[in-house]
Amino acid sequence: MQEKDYWSLEFFGMMLVIVVIAGLLALLLVHAEAARADTNPAKTKISLSSPQKAVKAGQVVILKGVLTDMNDQVIAYKPVIIRSKVLKESKKKVKGKTVIVKKWVRKTVAKAVTDSHGDFQIKAKQSIKSFYRAHFNGDADYKGAASGLLKVNIKKVTIIKKIKVIVY
Repeated sequence: MQEKDYWSLEFFGMMLVIVVIAGLLALLLVHAEAARADTNPAKTKISLSSPQKAVKAGQVVILKGVLTDMNDQVIAYKPVIIRSKVLKESKKKVKGKTVIVKKWVRKTVAKAVTDSHGDFQIKAKQSIKSFYRAHFNGDADYKGAASGLLKVNIKKVTIIKKIKVIVY
């Protein structure tokens, strides 16, 4: 009788070890799947627009947009960067002559945070024709995105001089 009890206890112990190992493997697979899902952030898209297509030099341009995922669900409270690209002109001496050199310059105009509707808006002072782009750098949950270029021109100002005419 002792032999039978010994074998039944050994069989029970082996079954218990197999169940524990199977449970640990299942837990490991669930954890691996969750980790893989965390490393696959959702795709995003960002828009940028302005109600103004041109402003006078020195005036403020309003830039606004929205950050969404690919299913058009808004993404709230995320940082957005607005950058500009402008063509700067400078004078340079070349072989004794002064020439005008044109160079594209990029700079960060403003930083914003999307609101509860995924919207953002900034105001920027503009002195020359500029191209703007909104950037979302992404995070653990969402991939980064960049908007298309938005061009805002400078209005040409016509100066009319008053001339006093005296008729005799």
